[in-house]
Amino acid sequence: MTYIPGFTVSPYQGGITGRKGYKAGAINAWIAKHGGKYDLLVVMDADQRLMPGVFEHVLKFFDDPDVVFVQIPQYYSGLDNTVTLSAYIQQLPFLRVVMRGRSLRQTAFSLGSGTIYRVEHLRSVGGLYEKTVTEDIFTSILLHENRGKQFKSVYVDLPLVWRGEAPNDLSSYMSQQNRWCLGGFQLIRKLLSARLPPSAVLDYLCGIHYWLHVGLLSIADVMAPVLFLVFGIFFMEIDPARYLVVYFPIFYASIMLYLAIMKTYRYGLREFIYHQGIQFVASLPTTLALFEWILRRRKGFKVTPKGKRSAKFTAYHLYYVFIVLMLTLAAAVGIHRIMSVRGALFYAYLINLFWAGWWLVVSASALYVSLALPVPHKFGRKIAQAYEGLEENVLRLLGCTVILERAVADHYLQASKRFKEFSEQLEIVARESSRHAEIYSSLQKSIKADAVQDHTACGWVKPYLSKIASVKESGDLASVILLHEEMTIRVFTQLMLETCRPLIAEAEEIANIIDEEAKHEKILRQILAKT
Repeated sequence: MTYIPGFTVSPYQGGITGRKGYKAGAINAWIAKHGGKYDLLVVMDADQRLMPGVFEHVLKFFDDPDVVFVQIPQYYSGLDNTVTLSAYIQQLPFLRVVMRGRSLRQTAFSLGSGTIYRVEHLRSVGGLYEKTVTEDIFTSILLHENRGKQFKSVYVDLPLVWRGEAPNDLSSYMSQQNRWCLGGFQLIRKLLSARLPPSAVLDYLCGIHYWLHVGLLSIADVMAPVLFLVFGIFFMEIDPARYLVVYFPIFYASIMLYLAIMKTYRYGLREFIYHQGIQFVASLPTTLALFEWILRRRKGFKVTPKGKRSAKFTAYHLYYVFIVLMLTLAAAVGIHRIMSVRGALFYAYLINLFWAGWWLVVSASALYVSLALPVPHKFGRKIAQAYEGLEENVLRLLGCTVILERAVADHYLQASKRFKEFSEQLEIVARESSRHAEIYSSLQKSIKADAVQDHTACGWVKPYLSKIASVKESGDLASVILLHEEMTIRVFTQLMLETCRPLIAEAEEIANIIDEEAKHEKILRQILAKT
């Protein structure tokens, strides 16, 4: 049994052979062997962490027998470079606005992680669909039309996931976008025969149109002013004055309305520029995905690479450099030619110069964000996911952590007296753990959080206390070392800092606890290595 703050996870280990279908296949193999024993199945990416009390928020929706799954939003942490930050910004309109709207129609689709499925319905459609690279959205359609009845799905827009790794370089991001886009196009044939209401089909088709807009249509938008300004080639003929009078007010109003809507989510003009940049970064992999789908190239599921970042400048960046140079040249040629024309042609050049300038800014932003350059910490914090309303969940655990830290401090103080060889190191851990407990206790009083008087209200602390009691008289130093306990405290402290930062005046002091807990782990591992 593995304990983490607020709930218990019982991981399944081994016993399944002969499976296929990548992630979907692994889940389906589990369903085939164990699905009959459970009502609900929670699917999470391995790099994500759930908030304490998450199931208190989502299980109530399953009181409605027509709800087949509940989806919670994804979250990117570690927004420390332009790719990770921009990838997160790109998700904001979808998670905060689009998915909320789809939930109102009760046709929100699964995102592949953070999904709680009703096992009975999942089994009835044969499990997760394995013949696509985005099994989540395809399975959503199967569930919505299951048994000839229009079943519901719910999107709970609360930050119930507090950890998750974003693609952290250009190659990783392109791989992710290519897979998502290809999966979108693979939906088309299914949608043509889906037994869904027109509004639901339209929701899915809008998602597919997004990939066309980001990919091939964006490239066409870039090429149009270039071809006109440099070669005089145009695709449509319209009165320039009418275009300026009719279209530009709509264009301006749509951007202003969009920014006004997104302002609630700490999304402003700077975020808009980052968003447009990362969206244009996706133009290459999504266009490639379109042709892969047209040519029916078979492609297996590929996990988005995480972890160590690759070199900042790669061959992929040459594409964005080329676009910037091409638009710069077109703008220069256009400026030269507009000086010698009059009448309608003047306005035609003016309009195309505007679009060349627009796409020059977008492509320059794309080149910048694709380099995975460091971003100022304050900027990353400015648009970080808000946790308003969930502070209570974390603060409820604060008193539990005081109890655990005091138990750990006493444990290592006693151990330092028995194991003289390592007494100095163990005393450091004991002394600092005791100080951490006092910091937490003081923090409780400063934010008026209810103190927990005993561990009966702390299910996640109880097993740790039992373990500490059981090894109290042990003569084996290895069994006395509490690595898992130290790691758990560090994880909780990180969660508390990210969740309650607006309430915590002592944020820097709490951040120091995280560093010291990491130091404790290092000390304890060194002791273990010597035993």
